Amino acid sequence: MPEEKKINDLVLHPSERRFYSDETGMRIEEGDLLQMYHFRGARKKRYYMYQIAVLQEFGGHLWWAAKDYHVEGNKGHYWLKAVVDKENGIIPGMTVLYKKDAFINEDALRKEARAFWKSKKP
Repeated sequence: MPEEKKINDLVLHPSERRFYSDETGMRIEEGDLLQMYHFRGARKKRYYMYQIAVLQEFGGHLWWAAKDYHVEGNKGHYWLKAVVDKENGIIPGMTVLYKKDAFINEDALRKEARAFWKSKKP
């Protein structure tokens, strides 16, 4: 049996899914950067919202929520269960842009880029 997700001795609500997936089938985990289609503007330009997946406490249980990328704190913007396809757990129009554990050390990346461009100089 899968282990319960716990934070400060709180567990997921029994009616809440253990995980959700984006429209490509990638599993959404806490801390992932999400891109959600928002609306189509003038000249058919697409606008997107950017959120971070969080586990939020409510009523003594944990619930999956998405919070705005540019807002400090852990308060969710909306519950993921409100926008999910109930049968398969996929959220249409949502894509995982970056996984929390996939962030690269920026200093190492800069050093690597510098070394690459130095090697290209005549």
